[in-house]
Amino acid sequence: MAKDPTDIWAWTHADEERFAAEDGPKKTMIRYYYEFWQQYKNDGDSANLAINQALDIARSTGDLRWQLHLRHWRLQLWLHQNNVKKALPEAVDLLTLATDERVRDVPQRICAYHDIVECYVEMDAAGYYEEIVENSQHILAQLPKRHSCATCARLHIAQAAADAGRVPEAELWLKLCEANITEERYPELVTSFGNKYEALEKWKEAERYYRESMDIARKRESMPDFMNAVLGLARAKVAQGQSQEAASLLDNVRGNLKYRGSTPQLARLLEVEGHLGHALKNPQLAVSSLTRSARINLDVGRYRAAALNALSAVEIARASNLKEKESEEALEIAAQAVGYMPPASRDIYERLATLGREPIHAPLEEPGAVPLTPEQEEERHARKELMALEEMLQQNMALGDARGVAIILFRLSRWYYGHKAQRAAVDYLIWNAALERWLKLASEQREDAVSALSGIREELPAGTVDAALEAAAASLPEQLKPLLGEQVSPVRWSWLVRCVGQEVRGEPVLEEEPIEKDADEGFNDWLEYNAGTIALMLRFSQKASSKEREQWASALDQQGNAISKQAQEHPVQGEGAEEQLQVTLALIKSLAALSRGSTGEEARALALPPFDGLIDRIEAISKLPIWEMPGFAPLDLMVEQAARDTVRALTRVDEYRKERLRRLAFRLQLMQYDLLDVPEAEELEPIAHFLEALRKLLLSDGKRLPKFDEPLPEPFNGLLAATFKSAQAQGVIDNESPPHS
Repeated sequence: MAKDPTDIWAWTHADEERFAAEDGPKKTMIRYYYEFWQQYKNDGDSANLAINQALDIARSTGDLRWQLHLRHWRLQLWLHQNNVKKALPEAVDLLTLATDERVRDVPQRICAYHDIVECYVEMDAAGYYEEIVENSQHILAQLPKRHSCATCARLHIAQAAADAGRVPEAELWLKLCEANITEERYPELVTSFGNKYEALEKWKEAERYYRESMDIARKRESMPDFMNAVLGLARAKVAQGQSQEAASLLDNVRGNLKYRGSTPQLARLLEVEGHLGHALKNPQLAVSSLTRSARINLDVGRYRAAALNALSAVEIARASNLKEKESEEALEIAAQAVGYMPPASRDIYERLATLGREPIHAPLEEPGAVPLTPEQEEERHARKELMALEEMLQQNMALGDARGVAIILFRLSRWYYGHKAQRAAVDYLIWNAALERWLKLASEQREDAVSALSGIREELPAGTVDAALEAAAASLPEQLKPLLGEQVSPVRWSWLVRCVGQEVRGEPVLEEEPIEKDADEGFNDWLEYNAGTIALMLRFSQKASSKEREQWASALDQQGNAISKQAQEHPVQGEGAEEQLQVTLALIKSLAALSRGSTGEEARALALPPFDGLIDRIEAISKLPIWEMPGFAPLDLMVEQAARDTVRALTRVDEYRKERLRRLAFRLQLMQYDLLDVPEAEELEPIAHFLEALRKLLLSDGKRLPKFDEPLPEPFNGLLAATFKSAQAQGVIDNESPPHS
């Protein structure tokens, strides 16, 4: 069969097979090369280390072909990380090797020209429009019409034309590119089309490509590519006035960004958040997010992106009459970015001038200055990355963005761990895990920090992580006080950290959540508990017996009577006290009525403002499955809370004990129905069986563990045993003798 002249990979595949079959350094080189590809999209530092090790072997063996190939792909890694400052000098130097006659038969010599062009596309595609077009046309003249390298060249021209506002020209090149694609469509290629249409502000076309890229990435199980496409789709949604859809998409990205995301994705997320903030008329969020995105882009040499975001931040701030200091940083970034851009970027220069600022031109290198070694450059880049993360942490604190803070804490832990500072990484992981538990995130969103701590616990000397957990539980860290100081008491923080410690050690989390002195918080917990149970009664009205509903309503009656009696015996003085009492009693009556089966309209008539809308909310919640209900979601924390509720009920002794155990057993029964009604979701069934086991334990008055034909799967079997043991350990339940009455 004749060789395919458009296959630029054929020679590498042949070499890979040959080297892998040999014993020697090139076999090791190929191993590092494969490791590079495994880490390329997920872990840039590991990928960079692997390809450097492969390149060292290629140099030591004098293999120019592989030197060219590896240096090209190392450049692509740096450009994938948007680090143009790092890539451009290497791209210029690589041209010397690409023009060497000894590598004339290596297809990647053309890629070396692409690398130069791509650097200028990333820096400022509009400002370097003429140069990009000239170089890309030169490349196209050397290639068949249908060739993967021709695809790159056409896309470069399309981006330059789009950024320069040459709409017909950009669309022509995009159509030519589509018509001549030779390779299978892959996510990065399709997202690139979306980026071009985004630059043209053709949002429906951009959305179509971003959706296609999401589908391909999902099928390939490529999370980084999926996140890039989702970010693009969110930007298109904002531009089309669909802000709520955009916000939902960004929530999806934030959940993955902390451990899979790269610095370019963080910059892109901040950019889209900025535009979303503007659309939602939140200028502070818009200005802060766009400024942070601009700072990241400036640091890596993406000057046009930095200038556009920074200028937008200043314009939004001024249009919203924000204080000048809120946009000072953005204006400074814009001036610095424009100073690096060519005069051909007239649109950017004019916008800066309109804001009353002159460009800050890049300083010239001092004569005789010694260039940094690659190691020094790596260290400099790492320090700048750390400073950027610390700055973003403070900005998220100032905005009160707890999810954002959690993400940055995890990224800081990764930075310190990657730079051999495991002990510092441990502290950030503990704070991240405690914060995510406070936010009540699902286990799949919290497991990364817990898993990382478990792993480091095995690496470090025995007791190191446990000591760190004990120290962290002693007080709320100063770094988190701006965010949590008024929301999380020292007692609750200590409890959160102890729960994290139990998870890290693989122990059941059964310690009861501390009861705060704040009366409002206690009332809100009581209200959420009752509203959730009544919503389940409404949802499963055919399965909840009238006797069980009456028991719940009677308990509410008792609470109302107790409050009335206390008010009579110990009247509360103060303005509005009597009115508040009547509002509370009316609320209890309305909840009791709904529990007994009254219609929503009848229950609403009994309630007083501000709780007259609560009945509507309960009815709305009752239409949701339990895993979406407030107070029950996420399911893993619901399981924990059910176990804690069981321990508390079994160890509390008073005249209402028997009725209380029955009511909790009734609630646990209601909680099972949704979990058993989804036969295709097998992972839900063990949760239902665990809740049933707790119910049986309650109905036996805690005297014996329920027996099953097959034991519950872990962790449920262990959690059930721990629940029983915990209740016994508190000295109320005695397995040999009847419980206290």
